[in-house]
Amino acid sequence: MPRWLAVMAALAAILSVLVAAIALVGTFVVPEVRKLLGLGEPPSTTTTPTGERAPTPSAVRRASAPAPTPTVSRSSTYVNRAAVEAAGPNSTGLVVISAADPTHHDQLSAMLTQRGRQVVMLFRPAFVSEGRADKLMDGDWGVLADVDLMGRVQTLVLSRSQVEYSPSPIVQNMWNVSLSVRLVCLRVGIQGDCGSQTFVVRGTGFSQEQALRSASESASASARDAVRAMTF
Repeated sequence: MPRWLAVMAALAAILSVLVAAIALVGTFVVPEVRKLLGLGEPPSTTTTPTGERAPTPSAVRRASAPAPTPTVSRSSTYVNRAAVEAAGPNSTGLVVISAADPTHHDQLSAMLTQRGRQVVMLFRPAFVSEGRADKLMDGDWGVLADVDLMGRVQTLVLSRSQVEYSPSPIVQNMWNVSLSVRLVCLRVGIQGDCGSQTFVVRGTGFSQEQALRSASESASASARDAVRAMTF
């Protein structure tokens, strides 16, 4: 074989090896380089049976990834944000945890208004139903750690009642009732007390309703005195 033909054959073999090497580098190296440079993946050259260009692997991963779960503020679970934003310097949050008299809340609100307080309903039902109001009333300030009052409300008044009935041992069909009411006034900013009282009143009647009505009248007078003694 002539020498020049052998040289040409050798060059052709070398050229084919170089072409294969370049294709290999383009397949595995170029995508990584594009990622490092922030260029993303090269467009896919694969087509679907319908003739459309197939998505890149990263696009497939993004499409199959679960959507992020929206976060819910713990504060919004317990606080009426509109009431907080509308609160003024004389605002007092009122929380009635339990009441034997259905008018107890309105009575307390009227008493606080007479003291020049703007009564606001700051908390949602979950604040009471989950026991946070009870804990706060018992001195656990930690329940307000994730409750944002925006510095607008400086005082809170909480009320909790307990009723016990017993039949009269002397008079037939007569009921006795013992009504215990605890009122707590709290200063939010300094985490202090601004006037707290617990009082127990009793009533009698020929039915539990009548006995409770009698006790509630006495409780209203005691609650009025307690509110007057609060130092806002």
